[in-house]
Amino acid sequence: MDNKESILFAKLDEFIKKYYIKRIVKGILLSFLIIIFYTFSVSFIEYLSFLSITLRTIIFYFTLILYFGIILYYIVIPILQLFKIGKTIDHKHAAEIISNHFPHLQDKLKNTLELIDLQNTNHKELIIASINQRVELFKPLLFVSAINISKSKFYARILAILLILLLPIFIFVPQIVTEGTQRIISHNIYFEPPMPFTITVLNKNMNIEKGSDAVIKIKITGKYIPLNPEINIGNNSFFLEKETKNIYTYTIKSLNNSIHFYITADEFRTKKYEINVLPLPQLNSFTIQGKVPEYTGEKDIFQKDIGDITVPEGTVLTFNINASEAQKIYIKTCLLYTSRRG
Repeated sequence: MDNKESILFAKLDEFIKKYYIKRIVKGILLSFLIIIFYTFSVSFIEYLSFLSITLRTIIFYFTLILYFGIILYYIVIPILQLFKIGKTIDHKHAAEIISNHFPHLQDKLKNTLELIDLQNTNHKELIIASINQRVELFKPLLFVSAINISKSKFYARILAILLILLLPIFIFVPQIVTEGTQRIISHNIYFEPPMPFTITVLNKNMNIEKGSDAVIKIKITGKYIPLNPEINIGNNSFFLEKETKNIYTYTIKSLNNSIHFYITADEFRTKKYEINVLPLPQLNSFTIQGKVPEYTGEKDIFQKDIGDITVPEGTVLTFNINASEAQKIYIKTCLLYTSRRG
């Protein structure tokens, strides 16, 4: 390759390198601008609205996809292209961009590259002379000046203005961002909006035996006591019964399955609570084996599924019990006194 051709290609390679550096800088600025504005907007909406779990879940996964796409498109891909990985602009494409910046060049730069490709054809000396003449024309030109950085400056100014506007919020009311963002991240958890009153579920134990009645008791305190609080179970709602000024109850009869419920009052609602129904313990079968003392002359004892047994004093009893849904088993015994004959 001729020295003058090397100079031309070096200038084009430098342009391509600076072109992708400019794209990376612009991509970083634009990514920060979009991410900061979007994050603040979503956090602000959530902070004020207390969105539902479904909406927050949609926003959470949409945000992940959005952030991934922005970083990939605006930063990662240009970095890969800078290192000539993937599809990149070639010398001819670079020549078109440069020619648009220097109108007096018209198609001379592009035509020069075409002449370089034709060197191995006839009239080689004439072609080389024409190439050298054109390269001399390009030497004083700074190709990298054809890179338009006005958009990067524009994005930098917008980003600076956005940060200046948001700075007082971050300093004086950071919870707008921190609380809203935290609730979006914890999208599968229900967060209670602040209420002008407090609803407290007084039940200490939410476990009941299967078939038993569940009595839900709540206490309401605050600036005022709402009228007609309701308990919501599944898709149904029921009014609670008023016991005192701020104590309400609701009885669920013969509960056989675990349920979730929450309390609503004046368009406010509590978090969900669970009543856990415990299955009744079952005695499936049992056997009793008794080792009778030899002095009695009686046979050893074996009984199945019979609860009462009378044995001589000194008998060693072994119980084999098959039970389900039971943590402990109690055996009740009593001592009977007998008199010996003689």
